[in-house]
Amino acid sequence: QDRRLDNDRRENERRHEAAKRKAVAVLKALEMQKAAQLVAQTAMIEPLVTILSFIFSGAINFSIGGFGGIAALVALVPHEFGHFHAVLRMGYRPHLFRFWPFGAIMKLPEMTSKSHKAHIAFGGPFYGLLFTICTTVIWLIATNGSSGTETGVSHNLFTLALVSLIINLFNLIPLRPLDGGWIVHGMDGVWPKW
Repeated sequence: QDRRLDNDRRENERRHEAAKRKAVAVLKALEMQKAAQLVAQTAMIEPLVTILSFIFSGAINFSIGGFGGIAALVALVPHEFGHFHAVLRMGYRPHLFRFWPFGAIMKLPEMTSKSHKAHIAFGGPFYGLLFTICTTVIWLIATNGSSGTETGVSHNLFTLALVSLIINLFNLIPLRPLDGGWIVHGMDGVWPKW
């Protein structure tokens, strides 16, 4: 496991440097020299790319789908964090996820076990459905049991809970590349132990 973590660390460093070189080249091409110098000096390029991809995708989602588009992006954060946390629990070094309009993706490290893949695939919908439950409870408290007097905030909470539920249930469909497909694939031969 130490060798695997060391290999993952070196791969992350290579990937980090490649991303930094690309970002600096793009900024220089756009004649943004000061920004290029700042990026060249920072060690936080991957979190910066994740944040920028979230902002860029949020702007596109909002222009296309209004608050529902933003809700889709916000609902993906706990889902992707669930995958990220599961990768850590399995002893791998995780990659940060990237957002794109109405979606997100996280590159997984090389894995030696189908059950590890299934565990990591399950992390996303698990955290996502926990987020859905929490948002639903907050919505129920905000509406205080009155269905006819919804405020803008309670309507947005309901939209967020509904979008989160749809995204996470959709991801549980047992077809790859969806999470449900990787869960079913990983259960082959290990289901009785789970």
